[in-house]
Amino acid sequence: MGTKRRAAVAALTVIGAVLGPLGAASAATLVASTFTANADGWSVLGDSAAPATWVSSGGHPGGFIQVDDTVSGGVMYWVAPAKLLGDQSAAYSGRLRFDLRQSDLSSQFDADDVVVEGGGLTLVYDTAANPGTTFTRYSVPLTPVGWHKATLAGPRPSVAEVKTVLASITSLRIRAEFRTGADTDAIDTVVMTAPPETSITSGPAHNSTTADSTPTFTFASSEPTGARFQCRIFPGIPASGVFTACDSGTFTAAPLADGLYTFQVRTLGASGVDPTPVVRRFTVDAP
Repeated sequence: MGTKRRAAVAALTVIGAVLGPLGAASAATLVASTFTANADGWSVLGDSAAPATWVSSGGHPGGFIQVDDTVSGGVMYWVAPAKLLGDQSAAYSGRLRFDLRQSDLSSQFDADDVVVEGGGLTLVYDTAANPGTTFTRYSVPLTPVGWHKATLAGPRPSVAEVKTVLASITSLRIRAEFRTGADTDAIDTVVMTAPPETSITSGPAHNSTTADSTPTFTFASSEPTGARFQCRIFPGIPASGVFTACDSGTFTAAPLADGLYTFQVRTLGASGVDPTPVVRRFTVDAP
């Protein structure tokens, strides 16, 4: 367990954009604990002799749960209830979001911040900063990015390994304590999201022929607000070229020679990255 002190930043999104309580990602929510009426089955493991206490107001927003660290040994974790376990395959390329708060920023230490077990594998994640004394929002990608196998010094997992864990989660823990010493720690608004979906709303039809050598496509996301887009267009069928920003929701191709082309667009949203860009394949046959 390291002793390096990391900056504790209040009201911060550690990964991804700042969001409201469920905000733009609400359409993609798979499962959530918002603590509106009770502790919702969450428990505490490790350095605490006291159970979690539900507080009806003052959260991010509404109710939340908190626990007093009694400094009895070990690192204290929030333990997720059954509804966040089991088959969460649909969350791949989505996000795990949660809000944390601690009462004291002195004597900070490092440890695994998120631990997910399943399919015989353990994945651990280290967030960029510790929470502040007001609720700090975290958004952890449910892809290999940032995760390690078994320990923070372990190798990166493969896509297949992350999918294996998500398909049969047996344990999900989120670090509760960040200070060496007594304090009070809180959690609120835990949300597991599916990745956004993208749709093309206009432009040459799939497998069609067009006389327009500069075709325009428009597109939309399943996320109601705040979505960004990336597009690419390339000759033929095998994918080539890089995705570039097309956040206006419209893409007009540079002049194209006659031939077969593929257009792809994907969403980058608060709930993750669309892992399956939508495709339009078309042929230009200009007069």
